[in-house]
Amino acid sequence: MKFGFGSANLGIKYGKLKTLINRNDSHLIINSKNFSIIDTAPLYKNAEKIIGKKLVKNTPIISKISPFKSKDMNTNIENFHKDFERSLLNLKKEKIYGLLFHNEKDLKTKNISFFFKYLNILKEKKKINKIGYSTYDIYKSKKYLKKYKFDFIQFPLNIFRINKKLIKTLTQFKKKKIELHARSVFLQGILLQENKKLRKEFNIIYGGMDKIKLKMKIKKRQDIYNFILSSIQSIKLIDYCIIGLRNKKDLNYLNNYKYKSIKLDLLYSLFLKNKNLLDARKWKN
Repeated sequence: MKFGFGSANLGIKYGKLKTLINRNDSHLIINSKNFSIIDTAPLYKNAEKIIGKKLVKNTPIISKISPFKSKDMNTNIENFHKDFERSLLNLKKEKIYGLLFHNEKDLKTKNISFFFKYLNILKEKKKINKIGYSTYDIYKSKKYLKKYKFDFIQFPLNIFRINKKLIKTLTQFKKKKIELHARSVFLQGILLQENKKLRKEFNIIYGGMDKIKLKMKIKKRQDIYNFILSSIQSIKLIDYCIIGLRNKKDLNYLNNYKYKSIKLDLLYSLFLKNKNLLDARKWKN
């Protein structure tokens, strides 16, 4: 499993905790030796510009297709073309590793096949290597994969989402040679932070974290960090783990990460059935 830098909070205050990367540390984070890929999007305001200015490594880039604004597919293609050319300019790149549909609902749009034809032209011109989509529900992917040819999928994954059904589903995707990118592994940072307000809203999650700390004799934050990432890596099906950072301190946690295999039976025991609790779209602002 390799790591990718999730750049959302480079350009916007992101997630429940409204985190924003310390600009003084952004150069170190963007060019960290830990990251084999950088995930960004036009919707992240000036994130792509910052990456273009700060990036000195030849790190592959993933960007996203902004949600469609029109029912007319030709208009959507024109809008995307402008976005894509602007992204390449901002990133100071002639090509990028991959493009993701930012909104999976767009896959249901009438005449979406024309959009795929355009994306495949970009592939032929070697402007992009891979086409994928971002989802909140990995299980819905089966129906999309019957209709469309995707190279990779990005989806939320954390220690409370792992069960036998998930492992079976991911295994099926790997057999089809689909690249898997896990995001939100720290649940937008909530698994690493705690205060009275968060404790009240996410009491079930923090109760689960308390059990983990007790069972694994975890006391230091670095140990929590290691356990969470080791859990994702222990699945052995994830190609890239996309993570966000706020500052140099967060980067140090990643620098000091040490993998330790976690048994799947332990991870299965942590599974939470409450989907709304794990779905950021359902949280209170």
